[in-house]
Amino acid sequence: IVGNGDWPKNNYQLWRYIGKEQEGNPYTDGRYRHWVYDLDCIYDLEYWLEDPWTALFEKPDSENCLLITLMQVESYRSQFVNTVLDLLNSPTFEEDYILQVIEEENNQYAPWYQWLYGAEAEQGREDNIRLLKDNVLKRRAEVMGYLQKYFQVENPYRLTVLAAEGDGRIWLNSLTLENQSFTGTYDAAYPVTIAYRDSRGHGAGCWMVNGVLTDTAELVITRDMIKDGCVTLQPIAEGKKE
Repeated sequence: IVGNGDWPKNNYQLWRYIGKEQEGNPYTDGRYRHWVYDLDCIYDLEYWLEDPWTALFEKPDSENCLLITLMQVESYRSQFVNTVLDLLNSPTFEEDYILQVIEEENNQYAPWYQWLYGAEAEQGREDNIRLLKDNVLKRRAEVMGYLQKYFQVENPYRLTVLAAEGDGRIWLNSLTLENQSFTGTYDAAYPVTIAYRDSRGHGAGCWMVNGVLTDTAELVITRDMIKDGCVTLQPIAEGKKE
């Protein structure tokens, strides 16, 4: 989705807090987190770089051929495609939200940039910001084009997941829905797995799929469930099947 390839393996680090945990500060829990930096090649800001999808899937070299090998495993291939679709369906990757984040970060960084590099570099920075925003607006269509080219994603359908009655959590591929409804686009060739737990940790007694009860705890959406390009489902908590 992002794609940064100007300095492979050196554009990220991991960090964790090793002091005493502080109440109200979630970042003091001792967990490892990513620390990403030097991202001048996000969204193809450097014209001389190949898009990472092209580099990975058309010209794999000795350093990234493992990914190509993994793609031959059906379960991994399906997980990869569905994870990309999860990201495209996520509010985090909506264009308006990304543009808002870019603007907020730009406003905070601009004074420091001029102080570090001087006023003469300001025009180039603003040009890059405009290019970044333009590429953000094109990226969704580009990624879908790559999915069609390399993974034959050609049978899209709309998936609507309705929240269960009462409190509960739904896991949809890599997404976690906290007692909320969801609508996204997926592909019939890649089965989607959905699970549910209520506030007491109990699973679904069954699922309502396109108005029909399906008696299973975990649901896998397959081609035969898709009706007129859509699937609508809702978990039914244990004890509420009636």
